[in-house]
Amino acid sequence: MKLSYAVIDMWTILMNDRENYKSTEAPMSLYMDIGFSLSPLDEKNTKEKQYELFKNEMNHFFQRYSSRKLENVDLIFFPVLAYEHMYMISFNLKKPAFDVIDNIRRGRNAGKEYRIKPKLLRQHFVKYLLENKLDSLASSLKKASPFCMAMPWQTLSNYKDCGIFLMRHLETYKGEPKSWITDLIVESISILKLIPQIAQLLNLRAKYCHAILSSSLNEKRKDILKEAKVLYNKMASEKAISIVLASSEGKNVDVRRKKDIKGKVLFPEDDTQEDDDTPEDDN
Repeated sequence: MKLSYAVIDMWTILMNDRENYKSTEAPMSLYMDIGFSLSPLDEKNTKEKQYELFKNEMNHFFQRYSSRKLENVDLIFFPVLAYEHMYMISFNLKKPAFDVIDNIRRGRNAGKEYRIKPKLLRQHFVKYLLENKLDSLASSLKKASPFCMAMPWQTLSNYKDCGIFLMRHLETYKGEPKSWITDLIVESISILKLIPQIAQLLNLRAKYCHAILSSSLNEKRKDILKEAKVLYNKMASEKAISIVLASSEGKNVDVRRKKDIKGKVLFPEDDTQEDDDTPEDDN
């Protein structure tokens, strides 16, 4: 089943907390919540209303993270929920780049699939930078051409796990596509060869669920861990009984361990969409 966008919001909280412990060599990153892609990018709202909502989201974010300053940030990530699908948009402020990162392989149809939302988000963000006297950052980002990133692990039509892919992308991307390592298994067209990828994605669901529930940021952490211990002991007891019964019946118990998780493509223009007032570089 698809993840709720609330899970993504909780994950961005953990990612922002992780920044407090990063190495000095690692890029400074900000992880926004998925609310930035809802009302602020709703085409039913006027541009003025969209920006007002975007600005409110930004102000709320920096009230929560008052020590973070945009002028010191290298990367800013916006998870996007649009047309019942989740992906992310990455803005590199120090090495100007505007990347759409999606688990679905789009090819030449990217512009039509994403429509106006990526450029609309960029417009709002550039305006916000200008209002906050960050003219140099705004100018550089405004000139950056939008790219839909191509990755070996992209899928043809796995929309069900888009949230898990998004969480993995948020966790591992550091602004360098050529050296980006996710350890995600490449999709296969063979049903049998799909099993390792399916197992890996299930493992990631469990890993991320555990990370969120057991986080020190979770106010219910102690209660959850207490309940989990009781459940674990119960399941362990039932499993032991099952093994004994199977042995007494001469059955073989097979225990397998699931595998652990240990270029860019130019974003095509979509002539059918509303004109973007952000100039693009010619490539």
